Amino acid sequence: MQIISILIAAHVFLFSGLAYSQPATTKNVIVVDVTGEGSGGKESTIAEVEQMAKQDAMRQAVEQAGVYLQTETGVDMGMLTKDEIKSWSQGMVRVLQVLETTTDFNAEMKAFRCLMRIKAEVRTRDMSDMLERLKERLAAEEAAREGLERQKNEAGDLQKQLDELKGQREQAPSFPKLRPSQRTVRPEAGEMVHVSDYGFYIDKYEVTNEQYAAFLNEKGNRSEDGASWLEDDSKHVLIEKEGGQFTPKSGYGDHPVIVVSWYGAKSYCDWAGKRLPTEEEWQQACQGMDGREYSWGNSFGSDISNISGSDDGYDKTSPV
Repeated sequence: MQIISILIAAHVFLFSGLAYSQPATTKNVIVVDVTGEGSGGKESTIAEVEQMAKQDAMRQAVEQAGVYLQTETGVDMGMLTKDEIKSWSQGMVRVLQVLETTTDFNAEMKAFRCLMRIKAEVRTRDMSDMLERLKERLAAEEAAREGLERQKNEAGDLQKQLDELKGQREQAPSFPKLRPSQRTVRPEAGEMVHVSDYGFYIDKYEVTNEQYAAFLNEKGNRSEDGASWLEDDSKHVLIEKEGGQFTPKSGYGDHPVIVVSWYGAKSYCDWAGKRLPTEEEWQQACQGMDGREYSWGNSFGSDISNISGSDDGYDKTSPV
């Protein structure tokens, strides 16, 4: 068997681990024995030899791409044909060419991770759209980064507003605590602070039994959350129900209504076209604008306040 060696000068280009050999131009015609049968075999021109060299270089590139796929990625080689491997390697070359245009290392790593995420779709998607998908993913990540930055700025603005509100609260005028009497209870919620600067109207006198009875005759004595509007079973109640009608006990029509639940008080206000005062409004109504301890002044006296046990001539409540 006769073997004729062929030496072809070549320029070798390396790109991302893929080798491609380009035969140099020459005018000499080389006679090659490609059958191994001596001078009787087929002779090839240099053009044919160049074509064979290109095919061999492509085969080597495909093999190297296959090795890369097996060792560096999660692509299942058993699912790819040779043409698909070649297509993948060509697509990767194009992607790397795009990445060469940026000096941002983080952007390069993001792009490469994007490439790895879509590598398993080689069988169903043409590699020509990989660049578009890559650009879309990079744009989406950039938009997400801008969104996080915007949220961070908004959070900073909100914190600034909260700090301003906190400062305004600290500068708000404070009122002295109400002095508890023998028949009152002071909640442990801390000092009340008046923060409203608007005017309001509040009834001068308490709601009477006669007024509340009129409300019950129209709306009935309902129950909410297990609490009746008027606790008609209490021994202290001063409103009776006779013949389906609510009426004050004799002599108590102009006395303030008692043993009424919060729901009963609110419902009455709604019925009368009014509302319950807020805590700040009630405190201001009781103390006045000068911050007195009691509505009449700063000195306590049982002859002034209508409380149980006061010497006003009434056994229980007194007329409003």
